[in-house]
Amino acid sequence: MAALTGHHTSHNFLAGTTLLTTTSQFRCVALTATSGSPGTVGLANTTTGVVIGINQTYLTAGASAVCQVATHGFSKAICAASVTAGDVIVAGVGGGVETFAAAAAVTTTAFVFILGRALETGSTNTNIGVFIQPQFIER
Repeated sequence: MAALTGHHTSHNFLAGTTLLTTTSQFRCVALTATSGSPGTVGLANTTTGVVIGINQTYLTAGASAVCQVATHGFSKAICAASVTAGDVIVAGVGGGVETFAAAAAVTTTAFVFILGRALETGSTNTNIGVFIQPQFIER
């Protein structure tokens, strides 16, 4: 797939401790309970509240850092499970993306937060192109 950098709306947030690792780039993030200015985000998954986007910044362990989060448009994402091009995607295990069908089986919340659509097919821990178009679906 063609490079997707620069074709999204993004915002800066403080990276929470779960993001301060070299494997957090292109993973889903959600606001954490310790919001500040500009806010703090951490890894998201199927049981985390509201996913706000995908981390675009390569981070490392250590001091606090600011990360850029893509909230709309094109991005890369890490797969939490197998995904097919065209699938509706949500945040999955470890901040990766998975299909809406996988998230529908999780009944711990009253809603599902749809992140967008997969533009490519991928398997667990591979990078795929996605179109971020957030929306809520009530159960």
